[in-house]
Amino acid sequence: MSTFVAEVTTAIPVVMRLTVQPKTDPMIVRIIEPPSDVSGLGEVLLGALGLTGVIVLAAVFFGVICAGLIYFVHSRQASDGS
Repeated sequence: MSTFVAEVTTAIPVVMRLTVQPKTDPMIVRIIEPPSDVSGLGEVLLGALGLTGVIVLAAVFFGVICAGLIYFVHSRQASDGS
C-alpha cells in the first residue's frame, strides 16, 4: 500500500501541471449596441434604389414636363380656333 500512496503523491503534481493554465492578462470586451432595424432598413432601401431610383425620378419629372408642355400646346390650339 505504501507504493500506491507514493505513486498517487507523485502523480498529483503532474496532473496539476497539466491542468493549471498560464497566467494571462485580463481580456476587456466592449459590447457595442447594434444599429436599430429602422435605420438599417432605411439604409437598405436607399441602397436598393440607387441608380434605379434616380432613373425613375428622372422619368417622372420628364413625364410631368412633357404633360405640361402638351397641355400648354393643346390649350393654345383650342384658343386659336375660336
